[in-house]
Amino acid sequence: MDQLYNLLQLYEVNPPSEDVVAHDDLHEKQMEYRREIEVAQSYKESKLGEMISHLDVNIFKLNEQVSVANAKLDDPMFGDVNNFNDYSRILEDVSQLQGKLENFDQTAKTYIGYQKLFNSPVYEFKELELSKAKCDQVKQLWETVRNWTEKNNKWMDDPFQSLAVEEIDKEVQTFYKDSYNINKRVNNRDSEMLKNRNTEFKSIMPNILDLGNSNIKTRHWEKIFRLINQQYYEMTPFNLSFLMFNNIMHFKDQVSDISGAASGEAQLEESLDKIKAGWDKISFTVLNHRDQHNLYILGSLEEIFTLLEDNQVTLQTMLGSRYISGNA
Repeated sequence: MDQLYNLLQLYEVNPPSEDVVAHDDLHEKQMEYRREIEVAQSYKESKLGEMISHLDVNIFKLNEQVSVANAKLDDPMFGDVNNFNDYSRILEDVSQLQGKLENFDQTAKTYIGYQKLFNSPVYEFKELELSKAKCDQVKQLWETVRNWTEKNNKWMDDPFQSLAVEEIDKEVQTFYKDSYNINKRVNNRDSEMLKNRNTEFKSIMPNILDLGNSNIKTRHWEKIFRLINQQYYEMTPFNLSFLMFNNIMHFKDQVSDISGAASGEAQLEESLDKIKAGWDKISFTVLNHRDQHNLYILGSLEEIFTLLEDNQVTLQTMLGSRYISGNA
């Protein structure tokens, strides 16, 4: 603005008097602004030490709060096997602690921002980071305990023949891997119990797969129930809890044999169905004999004899199978 007025003066241009007054007022405002800046700068410098000290006190208090939360994570309740089935309450407590730690983390980030603004050394909240990691591990443990318990209850109590045993096997493998890794990190009595329960269930999974064989029919269930001295009723549902209560796992080999026989018999039945389907599709060719009225003879039988020979070979093989008696 001063350069503009100097240029006007150089060319002897007289600006309006009110503009000259405004220009002088602008000079005064500029001087006033500079004085305010100097006062503010002086105030900041005088208060900087006090603000840094106050910030240090707040950081110390925050660390004390973090220490209390960290000590809470070491509470025996989080590793007490008596709480294994009380996972809802434990998860609620862990979630509350996690919420506190998240708030502490936001406060710590605010304090770090202040330290950068004050050009002070930035404090590393190491205990806070360790507490957050520990809380995540504890929460993962109890979430896995919850998921495992709920799944296990469903597998044990749902009608057995409604279970998708192949999917259960995949889930058990995943649970086993997760529980093993969690126990390595957390290593308390609950993580040990989780790993042991998964290991125990994993060990009986082959027998559950045998029992869940989709080829098992009524005649096979009757044999299985005779093993545990129970009567099988086709329309009466049963569950895995019932089978295990009656010690079905004591007959793993016998169940495996029955399940294998069911699969073998199903293959024979499938072969027999293919033979039936083949004859359902075949048709005899009938030809008029020497143009005689109402006198017909069979046409070429080559395709029929070929099918018959193939079926004879298949049937002969089936008769040699050790599972043929189950289809009698």
